[in-house]
Amino acid sequence: IDIYYRLGLRQMMLCYNIKNCVGDGCTEPGDGGLSIFGVNAIARMNELGILIDLAHTGYRTTMEAMEVSKKPVVFSHGNARGVWDNPRNLKAKMGGVVGVNGYPGFVSAKNRPTVNDFIDHIDYYVKLVGIDHVSLGVDYFQGQAGIMDDKVAQMLYDRLIGSGSWSKSAYPPPPYYYPEEIALPKLMPNLPDALLARGYGENDIKKILGENYIRVLKEVWK
Repeated sequence: IDIYYRLGLRQMMLCYNIKNCVGDGCTEPGDGGLSIFGVNAIARMNELGILIDLAHTGYRTTMEAMEVSKKPVVFSHGNARGVWDNPRNLKAKMGGVVGVNGYPGFVSAKNRPTVNDFIDHIDYYVKLVGIDHVSLGVDYFQGQAGIMDDKVAQMLYDRLIGSGSWSKSAYPPPPYYYPEEIALPKLMPNLPDALLARGYGENDIKKILGENYIRVLKEVWK
């Protein structure tokens, strides 16, 4: 961790779906929580000023990490299981900030979700933890429709499933159509208008677009 810090790392996930020496990821059936090493790792990350990212962690790992950490944590890209029940989505309250994810399998049951389906997750979090704790983690990636050929995306999917990094219960097969109106990064300027149409004011939209995340970074980073 010290070496990573000296190399410039300032934000780090604890797990990626499966078990590692820190704790269990979100697709591990045992949901074993943090290890002793994980507790010590969090303490060191707090001391150095590395932001702890609980995206992809299991439920017990998430809850225990929030108890152990002396600094605010983030879920850089994770949606609400109360809106769409996917093993990758969250069911924990939190004190830092959560970035709402645009990966279609985490947004809704639709193959082509809309921007309003995406905003449903923002609404849910705002009602649950308040406007000061919600941001964006859209999770655009090279395997999505419009970026990668569908056949190549299927090969990538098969490799991730075969390695155990992804599970079929959490990750549907491609093609991945991100929410309409914001399906590609170049379309993200459509999101403020969609938020305005849902009743969000200008100051709250600025918080969602990045001010909330910057506030947490300033509190954790040294």
